[in-house]
Amino acid sequence: AGWSGAYAAWRLAVDTSSVNASSVCVFEANGRVGGRIFSVHGLPSFADLAVDVGGYRFQTRQRLPADLVWSALKLPTQCYDWEC
Repeated sequence: AGWSGAYAAWRLAVDTSSVNASSVCVFEANGRVGGRIFSVHGLPSFADLAVDVGGYRFQTRQRLPADLVWSALKLPTQCYDWEC
């Protein structure tokens, strides 16, 4: 599950309280989790470094991920704008 699965689980368990958070289980239809987010391992010359090649940014006007990342999860972020 990517953003959509995580957000749907969040809304059910935390925002609406219609489901107990410990009862939430998110399933993935593919062979890996993460939606667009994808990390590549084992690249030549990168040793054990993981390189993120999927969805790794969001715009501040995209309130769904921004509010979840900043307010609810309180995760640190860095500016991606070339003018920063």
